[in-house]
Amino acid sequence: MFFGGTGVGKSTLINALLGRNLLPTGAVTAVTGTIVYIEQADEGESESLVFTYWDRKEFASRVRRLCQLAEIENFDVTNDAEREQARALIGEMMEEGRDDAKTEQDEYLEILVDCIHTFETKKELFQNGPPPTKSFAIDDEEALTHLREDGFKGNDKRQIRLIRSATFRIQARDDFPNLLMNGYLRIVDVPGLGAGMRLHEAITLE
Repeated sequence: MFFGGTGVGKSTLINALLGRNLLPTGAVTAVTGTIVYIEQADEGESESLVFTYWDRKEFASRVRRLCQLAEIENFDVTNDAEREQARALIGEMMEEGRDDAKTEQDEYLEILVDCIHTFETKKELFQNGPPPTKSFAIDDEEALTHLREDGFKGNDKRQIRLIRSATFRIQARDDFPNLLMNGYLRIVDVPGLGAGMRLHEAITLE
């Protein structure tokens, strides 16, 4: 497992050890937005990137936890009326503090707004029970962008808040040491600690 401060180069180090640019990276900022596993694919299996998602109840529970951290009244993000009421309240709070220095509460409020927007634009994921696992080609640029904390920010495509984990399933390279030891090991890359990203700390410590 690789963990440490935000932006210190965990993903960059993993890429170097693997001998390929697999994980998204950035300069001195939070990039990895969820838990990422790297596993060796079975012989003959195509390399892939697999997403698992929080189910409806789990996502609602995470939003309630964020409410506690933001010190606002809990609401059910899956309930239309409660969600609208919360959006209005959060909007008022953010407007009142717009000219002040950014606080930890402001960070949580911004994440809550992100959660509300993401749920509204991705309701179809929950229509038939828990969201199914999704598999993508390993070089799918859109899927890779979904892994980033800043991926599709402000866009209806954004879904990082809904992703429980991502797993790269890769084949060993003949010209590079096999860090995964033929499937006996797997690498875990976690969101960074510190730099104000308390949500990332919570994900990592879980």
